[in-house]
Amino acid sequence: MRILHVIDSAGLYGAEGVLLSLMEAQKRLGLTPGLLSLGTYREGLKAIEQESDERGFYVLQIRGSVGEALKTSVEILRRARQWGADVLHSHGYKGDILLGFLPRRIRTFPAVTTIHGWTSARLLSKVGLYQTLAAAAMRNLDATIAVSSRIVTYPALKLFGVHPRVIENGLPELAFPQGLFEREHADIAKTCEGRFKLIAVGRLSPEKGLDLLLRALAWTVEQGLDPVLVIFGEGSERGRLEEAIRNLRLTDRVFLPGYCEKAYRYFPFFDAFVLPSRTEGLPLTLLEAMQAGIPIVATDVGEIPRVLEQGRLGALVPPGDFKALASAIGTVWLDREAARAKASAARQRALKDYSAERMANRYLALYRSVAAARRCRAPFRGSNSRI
Repeated sequence: MRILHVIDSAGLYGAEGVLLSLMEAQKRLGLTPGLLSLGTYREGLKAIEQESDERGFYVLQIRGSVGEALKTSVEILRRARQWGADVLHSHGYKGDILLGFLPRRIRTFPAVTTIHGWTSARLLSKVGLYQTLAAAAMRNLDATIAVSSRIVTYPALKLFGVHPRVIENGLPELAFPQGLFEREHADIAKTCEGRFKLIAVGRLSPEKGLDLLLRALAWTVEQGLDPVLVIFGEGSERGRLEEAIRNLRLTDRVFLPGYCEKAYRYFPFFDAFVLPSRTEGLPLTLLEAMQAGIPIVATDVGEIPRVLEQGRLGALVPPGDFKALASAIGTVWLDREAARAKASAARQRALKDYSAERMANRYLALYRSVAAARRCRAPFRGSNSRI
């Protein structure tokens, strides 16, 4: 079975990490995953394209403009047929819209989409418009998958009668080398010596709540703690975050090294992982932190409270409440033994319940189901057979 994954990627972030893990697991199942990467004419080689190519996956590029949507849709179908795809699997607004507004009799392929996480957006904003168009397009896809049960309740999906199935994210077992952060970021590591070390990983964008984390950090300093924070990521909010760091007098405590692939490898250096998002699905970084066995402080959004068993495996705080976030960070600092016990239990849950193999098998069952429903080809007969 050949699965062509369609994505318009802006970097190697959570959705891309999940997709790469899924493709690797599909390959281990005997399937043939490939990547169809969308973009504009101005964009060169994307990180997801390079990473997929280095891992040995077949990579297709399609570039176009907003005004060439129909042309791009037709080109997707042409390239998919040429490659011999059995299923098209979209990961994002652009793929959803380009595939979903094509008549099924023209598309012929089974097409599914995964909603990795939608941000809260005004209807008339650019993101709100994309979400509305994507939800409308999903009515014409063969299946919609959500990585979180809370995504299922999004108003745009209800408006268009879209009822996603939930397939949770998964990861392979990761390696966490000791001493890596100290070697690769020696100057920052030296500044952190003897202090309470926090790490956050994600896009520098409003929905990630990093501005709230800075306010929480400043509040903990006022309460007598001596924390330092390293934020790995890049994005549109960098300037505002840097200004906030200066205004809150945190320049000797907060570091923004930029985007780093596989930042989870640095987790062993830190005392706690903080996830202050205003909205999430099932974030990849949470599963990475759980596997690392590092204490977790996270907001009560998306699938996070269920994954952390309502706080049994990590501290949960209301989104948008920087004082609650600061208090939870302080609790981890004051009772590190209890925090480490939670982290150890979280690691066991991540390895048992959120594996890449489990995720890939659930997607395989879905592909078989939608293919059978469309009666497009013969039934699936084995790991190396075509549909």
